[in-house]
Amino acid sequence: VASVAIILTMCFATYIFYDTYKIEVIEEMKAFAHILKDTQAFEDSNIEYQKGSFDDSDIRVTVVDSEGNVIYDSQVLSKQLDNHMRRPEIQKAVKNGESYEIRESKTLSKNTFYYAILLDNGSILRISKDVGSLINIIGNYFLVIN
Repeated sequence: VASVAIILTMCFATYIFYDTYKIEVIEEMKAFAHILKDTQAFEDSNIEYQKGSFDDSDIRVTVVDSEGNVIYDSQVLSKQLDNHMRRPEIQKAVKNGESYEIRESKTLSKNTFYYAILLDNGSILRISKDVGSLINIIGNYFLVIN
């Protein structure tokens, strides 16, 4: 009975921790996106300058034009990427000015947090960060216990 209670408590605590972590990551990405938007670092004339700027970062930066074509990506050559207009965070950013989404990245095959914001020139700036899933976190706890 005690073992079951400990496992249930750990699972509940992990869920609460993960939920809090999600909120913190989204808020951090939102602040970063607004800073980048305010600096106009990703307006058309400045995009080439940004190449290599995020090489040491765990944050991926993508700029999508108003047609959905990727014009800049900090981790993958933009020519290798398909049209992003059907991505939910891009659609919501076009409609609402900004949005966030948590889903599996088709490009990188990882659980990813996305934050997208509409730029003044009509492009969409998307910030993304790879994270472990709730199941991964619970699995790591069990490894520590054993």
